[in-house]
Amino acid sequence: SGSFGFAFFIQFVWLLLDVGILITWILYDKCTSFIKKTVLLLLVFTALYTLAYKADKWEFAAFLINLIMSVEFIRRTYQNCHCPNSIFIATAKLIGTLSATILCGLLYRNLLILWLGGLCLLADIYYVILLLTERKGKEYETS
Repeated sequence: SGSFGFAFFIQFVWLLLDVGILITWILYDKCTSFIKKTVLLLLVFTALYTLAYKADKWEFAAFLINLIMSVEFIRRTYQNCHCPNSIFIATAKLIGTLSATILCGLLYRNLLILWLGGLCLLADIYYVILLLTERKGKEYETS
């Protein structure tokens, strides 16, 4: 019971930080229409609803938020929004996702979390590659 409490605390903090980042990202995004922002926010709040009212699915909510964030970061990179994209933040997100996937998916043998964590991890790896490619391309530009 003690390890579950600690795991829940870590996952809950992770979820809250991701929600804060994602909501800020969506609200201040100049490249996304009002309708897309509304749909994304509804997805975020649906995941939060899952957390609040379905206590046995709290890990699912955290991974769902993380997957939405990963897809949103990739989408904005393709839109050339000229947003500050940090390889450090992307790598930290990747490591955090991997850690949470190992903790909740492998140690607790949760197949759904393994799948969601795997999807998040693939998206995070792809995002890091996009940022590295974008940075490499800028190194070759001449003024």
